[in-house]
Amino acid sequence: MKLKIKFCFYLFLILIGLSEASIASNLINHPNLNLSEKTTESTKNIPHFSSLKDKSKSKNYYLSLQLGGFIGHQGTNQVIEINGTRGDYFSISRQNNSNALVGLGYYFNTKELEYVSFTYGLNAFYLARSKIIGTVTQEQLFTNLSYNYFITNWPIYFAIKTLVKNRNNNNHNLTLDIGIGPNIIRTSKFNEQPLLGSIIPDSIVAGQTTTNFTAMAGIGYRVNHFFGPAPLECGYRFFYLGQTNLRNINTQIMNHFSTGQSYANALLCTLTI
Repeated sequence: MKLKIKFCFYLFLILIGLSEASIASNLINHPNLNLSEKTTESTKNIPHFSSLKDKSKSKNYYLSLQLGGFIGHQGTNQVIEINGTRGDYFSISRQNNSNALVGLGYYFNTKELEYVSFTYGLNAFYLARSKIIGTVTQEQLFTNLSYNYFITNWPIYFAIKTLVKNRNNNNHNLTLDIGIGPNIIRTSKFNEQPLLGSIIPDSIVAGQTTTNFTAMAGIGYRVNHFFGPAPLECGYRFFYLGQTNLRNINTQIMNHFSTGQSYANALLCTLTI
């Protein structure tokens, strides 16, 4: 997992450097040209200045609407230390969960090269809640309880999108995305149920809302003018979502109930307007 975080961070720094690179000017003055040469040169430049004029009228910002699904990896096996006992062992029965995600991005155009262009902005996502299920082995001897709780993620990224242009067909492009930022994690509805009727559940933790570091990277395929002038992009995203703890509500608990390192693999489509 540390290697994935380092990869996202280094790739993010590389894209920032590329997006700040200067574009060399292709307009050169020729003071020694004669009248006929100047006339010919100015005639050649007419389409070029027209394209600059058209480009200046184009939008320098856009919105992106995203919809897709993800498979999340959340929860971890752990021992919760309880004062005066051997502690309870919480094991995971279901760690991978799937659900829907939606996103909204606001991007600005920056540098445009011959075969690549860069945009940057903010991209926020909502990853619908996932249910974590497991069992409790009390005193690390008897598996008497089951438990479950929910995790919901709202990651917000400072993101950079790179558009790699197709030399043979400018209507089809490759996209690369990367971003870092905060993730708002909400844990809720922690519940224990007895596996045997005579067992009384422990009340040890409850949900809470925290903020942690998150990183995102992705690759996609973009079709321009899919809905009129609006392009459609579909692809893969990897989300590192961080980890958090549930809130202790029993004074006998000596450590924290952790969600473990969380991440998600997602497939989504983006409509740009």
